[in-house]
Amino acid sequence: MAYVLARAECDYRSPATLEDDLVCHTRVASFGRSSFAFEYLLRDGRSGRAVAEGRTVQVAYDYAAKAARPLDESLKEAVERFEGRPIERT
Repeated sequence: MAYVLARAECDYRSPATLEDDLVCHTRVASFGRSSFAFEYLLRDGRSGRAVAEGRTVQVAYDYAAKAARPLDESLKEAVERFEGRPIERT
């Protein structure tokens, strides 16, 4: 299955330098019919200070049909097992 990036946003929280120990936390935030959203938190690993927060939306895409396609329920269930929590369905 192929995916296209449909939306990306990033909110600046504080400056980062080359001396910072940056850690990026990523999780699946929600599932739509044919899309899913990732949420990101970039922070300094030593102080815990947030540097940036972001969100992207990916859409399952059929290039031959040139159209979005529904996400497989088995994929959603596998992601929930990996995350260890239920994920919002929109």
